[in-house]
Amino acid sequence: MKETVLIIILGILLAMLLLQKLFMLKQKAAHKNIQAKNKDGIYIFTSPTCAICNQIKKVYSDLIEHKLITIFDVIQDKDIAIKYKIMSVPTTVVIKDEKIAMIFYGFIKPVELSQWL
Repeated sequence: MKETVLIIILGILLAMLLLQKLFMLKQKAAHKNIQAKNKDGIYIFTSPTCAICNQIKKVYSDLIEHKLITIFDVIQDKDIAIKYKIMSVPTTVVIKDEKIAMIFYGFIKPVELSQWL
C-alpha cells in the first residue's frame, strides 16, 4: 500500500515538473515572438469572436498576404497584445522607428490606413 502511494506521489511530482518545463519553453518562445515583432509595420489586433475583425481580415487580405499588415489574435498572441496594451478589438497599431506612431480603434478605412503603408 505504501509503495503504491509513493509511486502515485512520484508520478504527480514528475508530471508537475514536466508541465513546468513546458510552461517555461512556451514563455521563451513567446518572448522571442515579441522581440521578432518589434519592427516597423502595421499590426492589427483581432479576436476570433469579433465580427468587425473578421471583416477587416477580408478587406485587408491582399495586404496581409504581402506582409504589409500583420494580424495578431489577442487570444493566441496574448503576450504581444499585453506589450502594446491592447484593451479592445479591433485595434490597429502603426510602428515607425520602433515606436508607436499611431493607434486606431475599431474599423479603419483603407484610405486612412494607406497613408501609413
